[in-house]
Amino acid sequence: MGHSPSIADLEKQDAEFSDYIKSATDNLNERAKPEEEDFHKMIESYYSQNKWDNQPICEGSNTDYRQTAEFSLDSIHESLQNVANSVFMGGAPPDGVHILQDFKAVAKIAVEMADFQVLALSAATAFITQILGAFTTTVSTEYHSNMASRSIAPGLVLHAWCYGDAFQRKDYFNNQFIIENVVDFNLTYSFAQAEMQQDIAYMDAHTQEIADLDEKIIEMQKNVDDWAMDPNKDFEETQKYQDRITFLKERLEEYRKEVDKLVEKYKKEGKS
Repeated sequence: MGHSPSIADLEKQDAEFSDYIKSATDNLNERAKPEEEDFHKMIESYYSQNKWDNQPICEGSNTDYRQTAEFSLDSIHESLQNVANSVFMGGAPPDGVHILQDFKAVAKIAVEMADFQVLALSAATAFITQILGAFTTTVSTEYHSNMASRSIAPGLVLHAWCYGDAFQRKDYFNNQFIIENVVDFNLTYSFAQAEMQQDIAYMDAHTQEIADLDEKIIEMQKNVDDWAMDPNKDFEETQKYQDRITFLKERLEEYRKEVDKLVEKYKKEGKS
């Protein structure tokens, strides 16, 4: 995530455009500010209502700027991989990410997560791409806000708040919309929650999530197939959505294989 090449290049060349982007960002953050407390309350409630311990691991924020035709998912997967590397492999956290625990505490959690790191990354990618609206062929050009918590591995929960807006000016990019999305997130761990989730029943929830996303991809493919038959539809736009479907299918297949592997492991261990 970050600035798409076209926007980053223009910012370097045009100080007025750079100021324009900064002003749009300030306006978006000001609009979203009243909801910030709701995000923190959502996280607190997730643990208090279940009487689980809460071990904050890291928090971060990432802002993404794209033209409507440039929306890409590769950078999202890469950003999540960098966060995973900093948490589980001891790497330096990427820009905008802060580790909240000391090294010993994070190391202890990393040991608990040894068998689930691939699952966590796959589930996190599915969750964030979904919350960003990637499983649809429409693009929102109005203010939107969505927050949710998702268990991405036993004991490991990703809390995310995505908000965004679109803005345009006739002297930039032929008046095309620039889409701005902000993702604020907290990654937390609970030892009590983890004890309850290392079984096939927990994996069933991941299996259902994959099935639901499969259905959304099927619907996306129908729309794109219809576009391909429409001579008035822009070919490049159709191809970009087809590329997105390919990306989502690949990530979902990785997710499915990891869930299947863990289910087989639990069957051998007799954890139903």
